[in-house]
Amino acid sequence: MLRSTWCLVILAAGLVMVGGLGLSMSEASSRKGRRAARPTPPPPAVHASEDEVDGNGRTGREARHNALANVQERVAEMLREQTGDPSWDPPAELLDPANLEKLGVITEVRPPEPEGDRNWVARYKIQLTEDYLRTAQKQATQDLQVRQKQTKQEQMQNRHLLLARMLVGLLAVLLVTSGYLRLEEMTRGYATQLLRLGAFVVLGLVGFAIWLTT
Repeated sequence: MLRSTWCLVILAAGLVMVGGLGLSMSEASSRKGRRAARPTPPPPAVHASEDEVDGNGRTGREARHNALANVQERVAEMLREQTGDPSWDPPAELLDPANLEKLGVITEVRPPEPEGDRNWVARYKIQLTEDYLRTAQKQATQDLQVRQKQTKQEQMQNRHLLLARMLVGLLAVLLVTSGYLRLEEMTRGYATQLLRLGAFVVLGLVGFAIWLTT
């Protein structure tokens, strides 16, 4: 009777461990899924936007290079504002200076000229045209759909991993319980305390290993 009671205790402890780990992982996955499943707000209306950006350097060439680099950063910021997606990373094609100049999005309004003894300044005007913004909005929508698809795939993989971990935990509980019964019978009760301790240690290690894989 006592041996059966301890077997039930070991089995219950293992089930509680597996259930607790499964519940915690399920809740974490559910919270992540709710965050990712938030409805996407409709894209804002497209309006032309303008700004000016400077670039400094020790030479005229360096000033122009730095100005174009600043232009790319500013255009990316303006696109995020216009598309309403602050996490969007515009592709390099949309930010290529040569392409921007070809589309009339940027114009050099101040060729590199000296300002002081060792400083040159170049200035570009940014004008996000409606055609350019429509192209950017279309690209942002496509990128958002790709990210949402990847999120769904990750959620499915997480659910599969969760089920696999729970099955591994249940299998470990059954094996530990079965092993405890066999060893208890073989030792005729002379190593009961040691076997019980070993069973709980093994279950603890299995639970810790499952937790590490989360």
